[in-house]
Amino acid sequence: MRQEVTGKNRDQNANIEAFHESIKNEDCIWQHDFYIFQETKPVTHKFLYGFN
Repeated sequence: MRQEVTGKNRDQNANIEAFHESIKNEDCIWQHDFYIFQETKPVTHKFLYGFN
């Protein structure tokens, strides 16, 4: 996963922080026990395509 910042104002930073909080908490990263990095792909893929 790559983070890309397109602007440097507070609203955009708040949106990025909200996204990071969501991906960690809402049935994604912290809800699973991953043993290797490759195990994260199906979970994050499902989350990202259902995020919006």
